Amino acid sequence: MKTSAASELLPAVVAGRLNRIAGVARRSVLMECAARMLGVFVLLAVAAMIMDAALRLFHPAARWMVSLAVLTGLAVAGIPWWRRIRARHSPTAAARDAEESQPLLQERWSTLASLSAIQNPLLRGSGGLIEKVREEAARSVSSVPLRSRATKRQGNRALLWMVGGALALLLFHAADPGRAGVLWQRLAAPWSDASLTKVQVVSHPPDAVVPRHEACELQAAVSGRPVREAVLFLDQAGKISEVPLSADRLGAVPFRHLLRDPVDDFAFRFRAGDGQTVWHRVRVADRPVIQAASVTVTPPAYTGQEPEKHPGIPARLRVLEGARLTVKVAPGRSSDTVSLQLGAAEGRRLTSEAMDGPYVILTLTVSESTRFFPLIVSAEGLENRMPPVCEVEMMPDRPPVVTLAEDSAVEAITPADTIEVAFTASDDVGIHSAEVVVTMERKGMPPREVTVPIPLGSDKGARNLSRRLPLDLSKLPLEPNSKISYAVRVRDGKAAAAEAVRRERKENGALTNADTGSSKDGKDGGRGKGGEDGEEGKNNEPPVTMGK
Repeated sequence: MKTSAASELLPAVVAGRLNRIAGVARRSVLMECAARMLGVFVLLAVAAMIMDAALRLFHPAARWMVSLAVLTGLAVAGIPWWRRIRARHSPTAAARDAEESQPLLQERWSTLASLSAIQNPLLRGSGGLIEKVREEAARSVSSVPLRSRATKRQGNRALLWMVGGALALLLFHAADPGRAGVLWQRLAAPWSDASLTKVQVVSHPPDAVVPRHEACELQAAVSGRPVREAVLFLDQAGKISEVPLSADRLGAVPFRHLLRDPVDDFAFRFRAGDGQTVWHRVRVADRPVIQAASVTVTPPAYTGQEPEKHPGIPARLRVLEGARLTVKVAPGRSSDTVSLQLGAAEGRRLTSEAMDGPYVILTLTVSESTRFFPLIVSAEGLENRMPPVCEVEMMPDRPPVVTLAEDSAVEAITPADTIEVAFTASDDVGIHSAEVVVTMERKGMPPREVTVPIPLGSDKGARNLSRRLPLDLSKLPLEPNSKISYAVRVRDGKAAAAEAVRRERKENGALTNADTGSSKDGKDGGRGKGGEDGEEGKNNEPPVTMGK
Protein backbone atom coordinates (compact mmCIF):
# COMPACT_ATOMS: atom_id res chain seq x y z
CA MET A 1 0.00 0.00 0.00
CA LYS A 2 1.28 3.31 -0.94
CA THR A 3 2.16 5.53 2.09
CA SER A 4 1.27 9.20 2.23
CA ALA A 5 3.66 12.08 2.94
CA ALA A 6 3.86 13.68 6.33
CA SER A 7 2.00 16.76 5.14
CA GLU A 8 -0.84 14.57 4.01
CA LEU A 9 -1.44 12.74 7.27
CA LEU A 10 -3.63 15.52 8.75
CA PRO A 11 -6.71 16.25 6.73
CA ALA A 12 -6.94 19.85 5.58
CA VAL A 13 -10.04 20.53 7.67
CA VAL A 14 -8.32 19.08 10.73
CA ALA A 15 -5.12 21.05 10.11
CA GLY A 16 -7.12 24.28 9.69
CA ARG A 17 -9.06 23.57 12.85
CA LEU A 18 -5.87 22.89 14.78
CA ASN A 19 -4.32 26.14 13.52
CA ARG A 20 -7.33 28.09 14.75
CA ILE A 21 -7.29 26.30 18.12
CA ALA A 22 -3.56 27.08 18.43
CA GLY A 23 -4.20 30.78 17.67
CA VAL A 24 -6.90 31.00 20.31
CA ALA A 25 -4.57 29.28 22.78
CA ARG A 26 -1.75 31.74 22.06
CA ARG A 27 -4.06 34.69 22.59
CA SER A 28 -5.30 33.20 25.84
CA VAL A 29 -1.74 32.75 27.09
CA LEU A 30 -0.90 36.32 26.11
CA MET A 31 -4.01 37.66 27.86
CA GLU A 32 -3.31 35.62 30.97
CA CYS A 33 0.30 36.83 31.11
CA ALA A 34 -0.72 40.46 30.62
CA ALA A 35 -3.40 40.18 33.31
CA ARG A 36 -0.95 38.56 35.71
CA MET A 37 1.68 41.25 35.02
CA LEU A 38 -0.88 43.98 35.63
CA GLY A 39 -2.06 42.34 38.82
CA VAL A 40 1.48 41.88 40.10
CA PHE A 41 2.30 45.50 39.27
CA VAL A 42 -0.74 46.77 41.15
CA LEU A 43 0.06 44.62 44.18
CA LEU A 44 3.73 45.66 44.18
CA ALA A 45 2.80 49.33 43.68
CA VAL A 46 0.25 49.26 46.51
CA ALA A 47 2.78 47.58 48.79
CA ALA A 48 5.42 50.19 47.86
CA MET A 49 3.03 53.09 48.46
CA ILE A 50 1.96 51.66 51.81
CA MET A 51 5.62 51.46 52.79
CA ASP A 52 6.19 55.05 51.59
CA ALA A 53 3.23 56.25 53.65
CA ALA A 54 4.31 54.30 56.72
CA LEU A 55 7.99 55.26 56.63
CA ARG A 56 7.49 58.75 55.10
CA LEU A 57 10.30 58.52 52.62
CA PHE A 58 11.31 62.17 52.25
CA HIS A 59 14.62 61.67 50.50
CA PRO A 60 14.32 61.26 46.70
CA ALA A 61 16.98 58.53 46.75
CA ALA A 62 14.80 56.38 49.00
CA ARG A 63 11.79 56.89 46.75
CA TRP A 64 13.94 56.03 43.73
CA MET A 65 14.87 52.74 45.37
CA VAL A 66 11.20 51.91 46.02
CA SER A 67 10.21 52.68 42.42
CA LEU A 68 13.10 50.61 41.06
CA ALA A 69 12.18 47.75 43.42
CA VAL A 70 8.65 47.68 41.97
CA LEU A 71 10.02 47.54 38.42
CA THR A 72 12.53 44.84 39.37
CA GLY A 73 9.84 42.69 40.99
CA LEU A 74 7.65 43.07 37.95
CA ALA A 75 10.51 42.01 35.65
CA VAL A 76 11.34 38.96 37.77
CA ALA A 77 7.69 37.88 37.89
CA GLY A 78 7.35 38.29 34.14
CA ILE A 79 10.26 35.98 33.16
CA PRO A 80 8.34 32.65 33.27
CA TRP A 81 5.29 34.20 31.63
CA TRP A 82 7.45 35.64 28.93
CA ARG A 83 8.73 32.13 28.22
CA ARG A 84 5.17 30.87 27.86
CA ILE A 85 4.41 33.68 25.43
CA ARG A 86 7.46 32.84 23.30
CA ALA A 87 6.77 29.08 23.38
CA ARG A 88 5.39 27.76 20.04
CA HIS A 89 1.99 26.11 20.30
CA SER A 90 2.57 22.85 18.29
CA PRO A 91 -0.21 20.93 16.40
CA THR A 92 0.18 18.02 18.83
CA ALA A 93 -0.51 20.33 21.81
CA ALA A 94 -3.46 21.85 19.97
CA ALA A 95 -4.82 18.34 19.19
CA ARG A 96 -4.56 17.31 22.82
CA ASP A 97 -6.42 20.47 23.88
CA ALA A 98 -9.12 19.62 21.34
CA GLU A 99 -9.38 16.01 22.56
CA GLU A 100 -9.69 17.27 26.14
CA SER A 101 -12.68 19.34 25.05
CA GLN A 102 -14.15 16.50 22.89
CA PRO A 103 -13.45 13.01 24.39
CA LEU A 104 -15.15 11.29 21.40
CA LEU A 105 -12.09 12.00 19.32
CA GLN A 106 -10.34 9.20 21.23
CA GLU A 107 -6.86 10.56 20.53
CA ARG A 108 -7.33 10.40 16.74
CA TRP A 109 -6.16 14.02 16.22
CA SER A 110 -3.15 13.73 18.51
CA THR A 111 -2.17 10.42 16.86
CA LEU A 112 -2.24 11.98 13.40
CA ALA A 113 -0.36 15.04 14.65
CA SER A 114 2.30 12.86 16.26
CA LEU A 115 2.72 10.64 13.17
CA SER A 116 3.01 13.72 10.95
CA ALA A 117 6.13 14.71 12.88
CA ILE A 118 7.82 11.40 11.86
CA GLN A 119 9.74 11.87 8.64
CA ASN A 120 10.34 8.16 7.84
CA PRO A 121 7.12 6.59 6.43
CA LEU A 122 8.23 3.09 7.41
CA LEU A 123 8.09 4.09 11.08
CA ARG A 124 4.50 5.40 10.97
CA GLY A 125 2.75 2.05 10.86
CA SER A 126 0.03 0.60 8.63
CA GLY A 127 -1.15 2.91 5.90
CA GLY A 128 -4.68 1.53 5.87
CA LEU A 129 -5.11 2.05 9.54
CA ILE A 130 -3.81 5.58 9.24
CA GLU A 131 -6.21 6.29 6.42
CA LYS A 132 -9.15 5.04 8.48
CA VAL A 133 -8.10 7.31 11.36
CA ARG A 134 -7.86 10.25 8.98
CA GLU A 135 -11.38 9.70 7.75
CA GLU A 136 -12.79 9.45 11.28
CA ALA A 137 -10.86 12.54 12.33
CA ALA A 138 -12.20 14.55 9.40
CA ARG A 139 -15.81 13.62 10.21
CA SER A 140 -15.51 14.94 13.80
CA VAL A 141 -14.21 18.46 12.96
CA SER A 142 -17.54 20.17 13.43
CA SER A 143 -17.91 18.85 16.97
CA VAL A 144 -14.60 20.27 18.23
CA PRO A 145 -14.85 23.78 19.85
CA LEU A 146 -12.17 26.42 19.24
CA ARG A 147 -11.81 27.25 22.95
CA SER A 148 -10.55 24.27 24.79
CA ARG A 149 -10.91 23.72 28.48
CA ALA A 150 -7.29 24.77 29.00
CA THR A 151 -7.94 28.01 27.15
CA LYS A 152 -10.98 28.69 29.29
CA ARG A 153 -8.98 28.06 32.44
CA GLN A 154 -6.36 30.53 31.24
CA GLY A 155 -9.04 33.14 30.63
CA ASN A 156 -10.51 32.57 34.06
CA ARG A 157 -7.11 32.93 35.69
CA ALA A 158 -6.50 36.16 33.76
CA LEU A 159 -9.88 37.47 34.93
CA LEU A 160 -9.05 36.58 38.53
CA TRP A 161 -5.72 38.43 38.35
CA MET A 162 -7.40 41.51 36.91
CA VAL A 163 -10.21 41.45 39.47
CA GLY A 164 -7.72 40.97 42.30
CA GLY A 165 -5.56 43.89 41.16
CA ALA A 166 -8.58 46.13 40.63
CA LEU A 167 -9.96 45.24 44.06
CA ALA A 168 -6.63 45.97 45.77
CA LEU A 169 -6.39 49.28 43.94
CA LEU A 170 -9.97 50.18 44.81
CA LEU A 171 -9.48 49.44 48.50
CA PHE A 172 -6.24 51.42 48.53
CA HIS A 173 -7.88 54.48 47.00
CA ALA A 174 -11.04 54.16 49.09
CA ALA A 175 -9.03 54.29 52.31
CA ASP A 176 -7.64 57.78 51.53
CA PRO A 177 -8.20 59.11 47.99
CA GLY A 178 -6.07 62.22 48.46
CA ARG A 179 -3.11 60.38 49.94
CA ALA A 180 -3.39 57.64 47.29
CA GLY A 181 -3.12 60.24 44.51
CA VAL A 182 -0.04 61.80 46.08
CA LEU A 183 1.59 58.43 46.67
CA TRP A 184 1.02 57.50 43.02
CA GLN A 185 2.79 60.72 42.03
CA ARG A 186 5.72 59.99 44.34
CA LEU A 187 5.98 56.42 42.97
CA ALA A 188 5.80 57.50 39.33
CA ALA A 189 8.06 60.57 39.80
CA PRO A 190 10.34 59.91 42.79
CA TRP A 191 12.25 63.13 42.15
CA SER A 192 9.16 65.30 42.71
CA ASP A 193 8.15 66.92 46.02
CA ALA A 194 4.51 65.83 45.82
CA SER A 195 2.87 65.78 49.25
CA LEU A 196 -0.49 66.20 50.90
CA THR A 197 0.85 68.82 53.28
CA LYS A 198 2.65 71.75 51.65
CA VAL A 199 5.17 73.46 53.91
CA GLN A 200 6.51 76.92 53.13
CA VAL A 201 8.97 79.10 55.02
CA VAL A 202 7.55 82.58 55.52
CA SER A 203 10.20 84.26 57.67
CA HIS A 204 13.30 84.21 55.46
CA PRO A 205 13.95 84.42 51.74
CA PRO A 206 16.68 82.24 50.25
CA ASP A 207 20.20 83.31 51.26
CA ALA A 208 18.87 85.51 54.07
CA VAL A 209 21.14 87.44 56.44
CA VAL A 210 20.35 87.91 60.13
CA PRO A 211 22.19 90.04 62.71
CA ARG A 212 24.58 88.31 65.08
CA HIS A 213 23.44 87.94 68.71
CA GLU A 214 19.91 89.08 67.86
CA ALA A 215 16.86 86.90 68.25
CA CYS A 216 15.71 85.37 64.98
CA GLU A 217 12.30 83.71 64.57
CA LEU A 218 11.88 80.93 62.03
CA GLN A 219 8.33 80.51 60.75
CA ALA A 220 6.57 78.03 58.49
CA ALA A 221 3.06 77.92 57.08
CA VAL A 222 1.27 74.82 55.82
CA SER A 223 -1.40 74.33 53.19
CA GLY A 224 -3.28 71.31 51.92
CA ARG A 225 -3.91 68.71 54.61
CA PRO A 226 -3.49 70.38 58.04
CA VAL A 227 -1.24 68.86 60.69
CA ARG A 228 -0.70 69.62 64.36
CA GLU A 229 2.92 68.58 64.66
CA ALA A 230 6.08 69.52 62.79
CA VAL A 231 9.83 69.13 63.09
CA LEU A 232 12.47 71.81 62.55
CA PHE A 233 15.88 70.57 61.40
CA LEU A 234 18.76 72.89 62.33
CA ASP A 235 22.21 72.49 60.80
CA GLN A 236 24.61 74.43 63.01
CA ALA A 237 28.35 73.97 62.59
CA GLY A 238 27.78 70.70 60.72
CA LYS A 239 25.62 69.22 63.49
CA ILE A 240 21.95 68.61 62.66
CA SER A 241 19.45 68.78 65.49
CA GLU A 242 15.70 68.21 65.50
CA VAL A 243 13.26 70.54 67.24
CA PRO A 244 9.68 69.25 67.66
CA LEU A 245 7.01 71.91 67.13
CA SER A 246 3.31 72.13 67.89
CA ALA A 247 0.90 74.21 65.87
CA ASP A 248 -0.02 77.66 67.18
CA ARG A 249 -3.79 77.82 67.17
CA LEU A 250 -3.98 81.58 67.56
CA GLY A 251 -1.56 82.62 64.84
CA ALA A 252 -1.85 82.66 61.07
CA VAL A 253 1.59 81.01 60.94
CA PRO A 254 1.21 77.68 62.76
CA PHE A 255 4.85 76.77 63.39
CA ARG A 256 7.43 79.08 64.97
CA HIS A 257 10.82 78.71 66.59
CA LEU A 258 12.93 81.44 68.15
CA LEU A 259 16.72 81.38 67.86
CA ARG A 260 17.75 83.59 70.74
CA ASP A 261 21.43 84.09 69.99
CA PRO A 262 22.63 83.13 66.50
CA VAL A 263 26.40 83.29 66.27
CA ASP A 264 27.44 81.46 63.11
CA ASP A 265 25.85 80.69 59.76
CA PHE A 266 23.20 77.97 59.88
CA ALA A 267 20.71 76.09 57.72
CA PHE A 268 17.20 74.91 58.51
CA ARG A 269 14.24 73.09 57.05
CA PHE A 270 10.71 72.38 58.25
CA ARG A 271 8.96 69.01 57.97
CA ALA A 272 5.24 68.56 58.61
CA GLY A 273 3.08 65.59 57.67
CA ASP A 274 4.41 64.17 54.42
CA GLY A 275 5.81 67.51 53.23
CA GLN A 276 8.99 69.40 53.91
CA THR A 277 10.83 72.49 52.74
CA VAL A 278 14.18 72.66 51.05
CA TRP A 279 17.21 73.58 53.11
CA HIS A 280 17.41 77.33 53.68
CA ARG A 281 20.86 78.78 54.24
CA VAL A 282 21.07 81.77 56.58
CA ARG A 283 24.12 83.98 56.97
CA VAL A 284 24.89 85.57 60.33
CA ALA A 285 26.67 88.93 60.18
CA ASP A 286 27.34 91.92 62.42
CA ARG A 287 25.23 95.03 62.06
CA PRO A 288 27.04 98.13 60.83
CA VAL A 289 27.96 100.70 63.44
CA ILE A 290 28.86 104.39 63.56
CA GLN A 291 32.53 104.74 64.37
CA ALA A 292 32.41 108.51 64.78
CA ALA A 293 30.11 111.39 63.83
CA SER A 294 29.71 115.13 64.15
CA VAL A 295 27.22 117.83 63.14
CA THR A 296 28.29 121.36 62.22
CA VAL A 297 25.67 124.14 62.14
CA THR A 298 26.61 127.03 59.86
CA PRO A 299 24.24 130.02 60.30
CA PRO A 300 23.32 132.14 57.27
CA ALA A 301 26.17 134.35 56.12
CA TYR A 302 24.27 137.61 56.85
CA THR A 303 24.23 136.80 60.58
CA GLY A 304 28.00 136.95 60.80
CA GLN A 305 27.92 134.10 63.31
CA GLU A 306 30.58 131.42 63.43
CA PRO A 307 29.79 127.76 62.69
CA GLU A 308 29.02 125.63 65.72
CA LYS A 309 30.30 122.04 65.84
CA HIS A 310 28.56 119.32 67.85
CA PRO A 311 30.31 116.00 68.54
CA GLY A 312 28.22 112.95 67.74
CA ILE A 313 24.59 113.26 66.69
CA PRO A 314 22.83 115.63 69.13
CA ALA A 315 19.31 114.75 70.18
CA ARG A 316 17.96 118.25 69.44
CA LEU A 317 19.08 121.33 67.49
CA ARG A 318 17.54 124.81 67.20
CA VAL A 319 18.80 126.50 64.08
CA LEU A 320 17.93 129.60 62.11
CA GLU A 321 16.07 129.32 58.85
CA GLY A 322 18.54 128.87 56.01
CA ALA A 323 21.24 127.40 58.23
CA ARG A 324 23.38 124.64 56.75
CA LEU A 325 23.92 121.36 58.57
CA THR A 326 27.06 119.41 57.74
CA VAL A 327 26.84 115.86 59.02
CA LYS A 328 30.01 113.77 59.05
CA VAL A 329 29.71 110.04 59.65
CA ALA A 330 32.50 107.47 59.77
CA PRO A 331 31.15 103.90 59.35
CA GLY A 332 32.75 100.94 61.08
CA ARG A 333 33.75 99.36 57.74
CA SER A 334 34.75 100.98 54.50
CA SER A 335 32.34 98.72 52.60
CA ASP A 336 29.34 100.16 54.46
CA THR A 337 27.20 102.78 52.72
CA VAL A 338 26.04 105.89 54.57
CA SER A 339 22.95 108.02 53.94
CA LEU A 340 20.90 110.54 55.88
CA GLN A 341 17.27 109.62 56.47
CA LEU A 342 15.08 112.73 56.64
CA GLY A 343 11.71 112.76 58.35
CA ALA A 344 9.99 109.42 58.96
CA ALA A 345 11.43 106.05 57.97
CA GLU A 346 9.73 106.27 54.57
CA GLY A 347 10.86 109.87 54.03
CA ARG A 348 13.53 111.29 51.77
CA ARG A 349 17.02 109.81 51.90
CA LEU A 350 20.04 111.99 51.34
CA THR A 351 23.19 110.41 49.94
CA SER A 352 26.61 111.78 49.15
CA GLU A 353 29.92 110.65 47.74
CA ALA A 354 31.94 113.44 49.38
CA MET A 355 34.58 112.07 51.72
CA ASP A 356 36.89 113.50 54.35
CA GLY A 357 39.20 110.65 55.23
CA PRO A 358 36.98 107.94 56.74
CA TYR A 359 34.06 110.38 57.03
CA VAL A 360 31.16 110.61 54.62
CA ILE A 361 29.99 114.24 54.35
CA LEU A 362 26.28 114.97 54.02
CA THR A 363 24.95 118.52 53.76
CA LEU A 364 21.45 119.78 54.46
CA THR A 365 19.99 123.30 54.26
CA VAL A 366 17.23 123.79 56.82
CA SER A 367 14.01 125.21 55.41
CA GLU A 368 11.60 123.61 57.91
CA SER A 369 11.61 121.70 61.16
CA THR A 370 12.54 118.08 60.58
CA ARG A 371 14.37 115.12 62.00
CA PHE A 372 17.22 113.05 60.64
CA PHE A 373 19.31 110.05 61.51
CA PRO A 374 22.34 108.46 59.81
CA LEU A 375 21.47 105.18 58.12
CA ILE A 376 24.31 102.73 57.52
CA VAL A 377 23.82 99.64 55.35
CA SER A 378 26.40 96.87 55.34
CA ALA A 379 27.46 94.86 52.32
CA GLU A 380 25.20 92.06 53.60
CA GLY A 381 22.18 94.38 53.57
CA LEU A 382 21.89 94.92 57.34
CA GLU A 383 21.13 98.37 58.76
CA ASN A 384 22.51 99.96 61.91
CA ARG A 385 20.33 99.26 64.90
CA MET A 386 18.65 102.13 66.79
CA PRO A 387 20.46 104.97 65.00
CA PRO A 388 20.72 108.27 66.89
CA VAL A 389 17.91 110.63 65.89
CA CYS A 390 18.31 114.40 65.82
CA GLU A 391 15.22 116.62 66.06
CA VAL A 392 15.82 119.88 64.20
CA GLU A 393 13.68 122.86 65.17
CA MET A 394 13.81 125.64 62.60
CA MET A 395 13.54 129.18 63.96
CA PRO A 396 12.24 131.62 61.35
CA ASP A 397 14.15 134.88 60.98
CA ARG A 398 11.49 137.29 62.24
CA PRO A 399 11.66 141.03 61.50
CA PRO A 400 12.87 143.40 64.20
CA VAL A 401 10.41 144.99 66.65
CA VAL A 402 10.64 148.76 67.37
CA THR A 403 8.84 150.64 70.14
CA LEU A 404 8.95 154.45 70.61
CA ALA A 405 9.21 155.58 74.20
CA GLU A 406 7.21 158.87 73.80
CA ASP A 407 3.45 159.06 73.94
CA SER A 408 1.71 159.93 70.71
CA ALA A 409 1.03 163.68 70.53
CA VAL A 410 0.39 166.57 68.14
CA GLU A 411 2.23 169.82 68.84
CA ALA A 412 3.42 172.97 67.09
CA ILE A 413 7.12 173.44 66.55
CA THR A 414 9.50 175.79 64.79
CA PRO A 415 12.21 174.86 62.26
CA ALA A 416 14.86 175.59 64.89
CA ASP A 417 13.50 173.11 67.46
CA THR A 418 15.06 169.83 68.40
CA ILE A 419 12.94 166.76 69.00
CA GLU A 420 14.11 163.93 71.26
CA VAL A 421 13.59 160.49 69.78
CA ALA A 422 13.64 157.56 72.23
CA PHE A 423 13.08 153.98 71.17
CA THR A 424 13.82 150.36 71.95
CA ALA A 425 14.36 147.65 69.32
CA SER A 426 14.89 143.91 69.39
CA ASP A 427 15.62 141.18 66.89
CA ASP A 428 16.06 137.41 67.18
CA VAL A 429 19.37 137.50 65.26
CA GLY A 430 20.86 140.97 65.62
CA ILE A 431 20.27 144.59 64.60
CA HIS A 432 22.60 145.79 61.87
CA SER A 433 21.26 149.28 61.03
CA ALA A 434 18.82 151.90 62.33
CA GLU A 435 17.53 155.22 61.02
CA VAL A 436 14.93 157.87 61.68
CA VAL A 437 12.50 158.31 58.83
CA VAL A 438 11.01 161.84 58.69
CA THR A 439 8.00 162.43 56.45
CA MET A 440 7.19 166.05 55.51
CA GLU A 441 3.74 166.98 54.23
CA ARG A 442 2.39 170.36 52.97
CA LYS A 443 -0.99 171.09 51.60
CA GLY A 444 -1.08 170.78 47.85
CA MET A 445 2.36 169.15 47.71
CA PRO A 446 3.30 165.46 47.66
CA PRO A 447 4.89 164.18 50.89
CA ARG A 448 8.65 164.05 51.13
CA GLU A 449 10.68 161.55 53.12
CA VAL A 450 14.11 162.13 54.65
CA THR A 451 16.12 159.46 56.50
CA VAL A 452 18.55 160.27 59.29
CA PRO A 453 21.00 157.37 60.02
CA ILE A 454 21.47 156.33 63.63
CA PRO A 455 25.05 155.30 64.39
CA LEU A 456 25.12 151.98 66.29
CA GLY A 457 28.79 151.73 67.04
CA SER A 458 29.56 148.72 69.22
CA ASP A 459 25.86 147.87 69.45
CA LYS A 460 25.79 146.72 65.86
CA GLY A 461 24.69 143.10 65.80
CA ALA A 462 23.11 143.27 69.23
CA ARG A 463 19.76 141.60 69.71
CA ASN A 464 18.39 144.38 71.94
CA LEU A 465 18.92 148.08 71.45
CA SER A 466 17.74 151.13 73.45
CA ARG A 467 18.57 154.67 72.30
CA ARG A 468 17.61 158.28 73.03
CA LEU A 469 18.86 160.85 70.51
CA PRO A 470 17.99 164.44 69.44
CA LEU A 471 16.49 165.19 66.03
CA ASP A 472 17.62 168.66 64.92
CA LEU A 473 14.89 170.06 62.67
CA SER A 474 17.11 172.85 61.43
CA LYS A 475 19.03 170.34 59.41
CA LEU A 476 15.91 169.27 57.57
CA PRO A 477 14.54 171.00 54.45
CA LEU A 478 11.36 172.18 56.22
CA GLU A 479 8.94 174.78 54.91
CA PRO A 480 6.43 176.90 56.88
CA ASN A 481 2.98 175.42 57.56
CA SER A 482 4.10 171.89 56.90
CA LYS A 483 3.51 168.75 58.92
CA ILE A 484 6.19 166.28 59.81
CA SER A 485 6.00 162.76 61.20
CA TYR A 486 8.85 160.51 62.10
CA ALA A 487 9.45 156.86 62.71
CA VAL A 488 12.37 154.65 63.61
CA ARG A 489 13.32 151.91 61.18
CA VAL A 490 15.79 149.16 62.04
CA ARG A 491 17.07 146.30 59.91
CA ASP A 492 18.50 142.95 60.83
CA GLY A 493 21.39 141.36 58.97
CA LYS A 494 19.18 139.77 56.36
CA ALA A 495 17.44 143.02 55.51
CA ALA A 496 20.72 144.95 55.67
CA ALA A 497 22.32 142.55 53.23
CA ALA A 498 19.35 142.81 50.90
CA GLU A 499 19.44 146.63 51.14
CA ALA A 500 23.14 146.67 50.33
CA VAL A 501 22.52 144.54 47.27
CA ARG A 502 19.71 146.83 46.14
CA ARG A 503 21.86 149.89 46.65
CA GLU A 504 24.76 148.39 44.70
CA ARG A 505 22.51 147.36 41.85
CA LYS A 506 20.88 150.77 41.84
CA GLU A 507 24.26 152.39 41.55
CA ASN A 508 25.05 150.06 38.66
CA GLY A 509 21.72 150.89 36.99
CA ALA A 510 20.45 147.33 37.22
CA LEU A 511 17.69 147.80 39.85
CA THR A 512 14.24 146.56 38.83
CA ASN A 513 10.85 146.98 40.43
CA ALA A 514 11.12 143.53 41.91
CA ASP A 515 14.33 144.54 43.73
CA THR A 516 12.87 147.57 45.53
CA GLY A 517 11.02 145.52 48.14
CA SER A 518 7.87 147.62 47.60
CA SER A 519 4.38 146.18 47.67
CA LYS A 520 1.96 146.40 44.74
CA ASP A 521 0.27 149.57 46.04
CA GLY A 522 3.62 151.37 46.07
CA LYS A 523 4.07 151.37 49.87
CA ASP A 524 7.22 150.24 51.60
CA GLY A 525 6.94 146.60 52.51
CA GLY A 526 8.51 147.35 55.90
CA ARG A 527 5.81 149.74 57.10
CA GLY A 528 4.19 149.11 60.44
CA LYS A 529 5.50 147.70 63.65
CA GLY A 530 7.79 144.79 62.88
CA GLY A 531 7.27 145.21 59.13
CA GLU A 532 5.32 143.00 56.77
CA ASP A 533 8.16 141.58 54.69
CA GLY A 534 10.11 140.15 57.60
CA GLU A 535 13.19 142.23 56.82
CA GLU A 536 12.82 145.55 58.64
CA GLY A 537 10.85 147.14 61.49
CA LYS A 538 9.45 150.68 61.47
CA ASN A 539 7.29 152.49 63.99
CA ASN A 540 5.40 155.59 62.83
CA GLU A 541 4.74 158.57 65.07
CA PRO A 542 1.68 160.85 64.56
CA PRO A 543 2.44 164.11 62.70
CA VAL A 544 3.89 167.19 64.35
CA THR A 545 2.69 170.57 63.04
CA MET A 546 5.42 173.07 62.42
CA GLY A 547 4.64 176.79 63.05
CA LYS A 548 5.92 179.77 61.20
